[in-house]
Amino acid sequence: MIRSVLLVIGLSLGLAGCVETQPPAQTLPSTVVPGAHPVDSASAMSLISDICVDTLPRFAKAPAVLAKMPFQQNPQTGTYYHRSLDLSIKLHTDKGRKICSMVFVSKDDPAQLALLIPIAASSQGGGNKIMVGPDMSQSAVALAGGARLTFQPIGQNAGKKYYNITVTAAK
Repeated sequence: MIRSVLLVIGLSLGLAGCVETQPPAQTLPSTVVPGAHPVDSASAMSLISDICVDTLPRFAKAPAVLAKMPFQQNPQTGTYYHRSLDLSIKLHTDKGRKICSMVFVSKDDPAQLALLIPIAASSQGGGNKIMVGPDMSQSAVALAGGARLTFQPIGQNAGKKYYNITVTAAK
């Protein structure tokens, strides 16, 4: 009986030595997150212009622009996060159109943001017709080459007001 048990244990240990064991792959959460400071309208205008508007029509130079600024890219999502401002940039394609999108927190008046951001973008070769929503919190402007910039509030979370600026290239 003891001999049988020892034989089973010996075989088990022998077989266990043949199996290569590796710990399961882990997906660790990224430590790349946005900064904590809200974005003022002047910074929002400057960043969207430098990163998105100035790199039209395909945003090919946007990653190089972001690399020179205090941004860090999340390796899992591809989103770029500002290190001190509560702001992120995403470069992607939707329905064949290249898109440069900025989400940020601001304490500035939404109507001020809705007017100033498209004015700044249109002054860089865009159209002169800025469309503003009835409540003055949304806006859009045509840019050079058929591109379009839109601004809109996207909600509140933990007392912070979030906004989105999207620059969409022409097809």
